[in-house]
Amino acid sequence: MEIKILRSTKRRKTVSARLQGGYFVIQAPAHMTDAELAPFIAKLQAQWQKRKTHTNLDDQGLEDRAQKLNQIYFGGQLTWCSHG
Repeated sequence: MEIKILRSTKRRKTVSARLQGGYFVIQAPAHMTDAELAPFIAKLQAQWQKRKTHTNLDDQGLEDRAQKLNQIYFGGQLTWCSHG
């Protein structure tokens, strides 16, 4: 995905990202160099990809995720059935 960087003199510390018109738009303080911004972009892209992966789960993906969370948080003790 193509990246657009928008720098603003109004921003002092924060870096944010959003999808807009097919671009991954990064908003950053005007004083940040590309080198300083690179780790922020990588982190934001990874977070977006992880979120996208979780929101695009099909029924089997949701079942697998539920089983994994059940193991982590409830020691596998929860059970459920599908009503669909």
